[in-house]
Amino acid sequence: MIIPGHGVPSSKLSLLEFRKNTFEWVNKIRELHQKGVRVGGIMIDTQVKDILEKFNVKNKSPFLPQKAYRSFIERNISVINDEKSL
Repeated sequence: MIIPGHGVPSSKLSLLEFRKNTFEWVNKIRELHQKGVRVGGIMIDTQVKDILEKFNVKNKSPFLPQKAYRSFIERNISVINDEKSL
């Protein structure tokens, strides 16, 4: 059993699935960003939306408000850009 910092207790399988989805998310954002797609374009990308929905384990609608969704993408791009400087 895994006790997260927030949310409900989970299993190792759930943690591995979360990890897989996280890498898929970051890689897709990186791919689009490297192609020159701006944040607004990333937000409407079908694959990005599909990946994001994998994190919506409680089927909340909407899962993220638009402002939070934009900030989430912007933070990811910031981390990706910081990786380049290493």
